[in-house]
Amino acid sequence: MFFTCKMFVQYKFIDPNHHVALQSCIRNHPIVTAQLLARIYNAALACVDKPCGETGLLLSHIKADTYQIGTATDEKTGIFVQLVKMKDRPSHLLTAGQKWAVERDNAVQGNTSTLLW
Repeated sequence: MFFTCKMFVQYKFIDPNHHVALQSCIRNHPIVTAQLLARIYNAALACVDKPCGETGLLLSHIKADTYQIGTATDEKTGIFVQLVKMKDRPSHLLTAGQKWAVERDNAVQGNTSTLLW
């Protein structure tokens, strides 16, 4: 029997090759939902090509000669999606998970603060 994941079909920006992996994230973590992953995935996808920002998400963009990386992390939960675009590869590589800590600039105090989940 052929299994298809219909949980992410309505999100056209999500690579169909990533559907099963993302569904597995939902099954294996009690706070992960399809809506949360879709929001984080969309932000990470936007950050692959250029730096971007979105309220409630920690975002990063890295560009090198042979690859570009976009990462988005939900500030409340630490759940993240990272997409890597390789120079000679037609689709993105996916990493998803939960972070334990992140450092970020603290403009109010003029230093770096650490967020722990």
